[in-house]
Amino acid sequence: MRPGQTEPKSGHLRRIVILFLIAFLARMLMIAVWDSTQREFWFSPDSTHHMGIAKNLAEGKGFQFENKPTARRPPGYPLFLAFTLRLGWFPFVVQFIQALLGAFCSVIIYALGCLLFDQTVGTLSGGIFALDYLFVKQTVYILPEINFLFFLLASLYFLFRAQKENSIFYSLISGLLGGLTLLT
Repeated sequence: MRPGQTEPKSGHLRRIVILFLIAFLARMLMIAVWDSTQREFWFSPDSTHHMGIAKNLAEGKGFQFENKPTARRPPGYPLFLAFTLRLGWFPFVVQFIQALLGAFCSVIIYALGCLLFDQTVGTLSGGIFALDYLFVKQTVYILPEINFLFFLLASLYFLFRAQKENSIFYSLISGLLGGLTLLT
């Protein structure tokens, strides 16, 4: 392709699908390897606190930890965990959803790179994130970082898109996603 030419939409879609699949498969491979080594280290002190609140929410006891109301954590991630606890198959459901969100983060980073710079920057940025060990490994932990990052990146994408297209609709979506970021 010559400089100044843009790739057809089918080329963008193909890159998005490939990027998503690479990121998702890398995260699922990490979950499988982590599970096959019988590691139970997906908990940290923060995880314990999130899970305590989530268990109380799932049991209908409200937003509390050790039988006391708490405001130490934002409600988004404990609500997400409570929902997954009700579905069963813990922690796999959490890890699977976080793998999906992490893969979507790669796509959003690609889209941000294309929007703000060009397709080369988008592809490289999305690809680096898709295979970055720390972000891939974060999928196995019961922590809100992946969920937070997903909402933050989506909010930024719509913010820059709103600015570029002078769109109130995209501004509202960005604000809504920014609010969800803060609640995570």
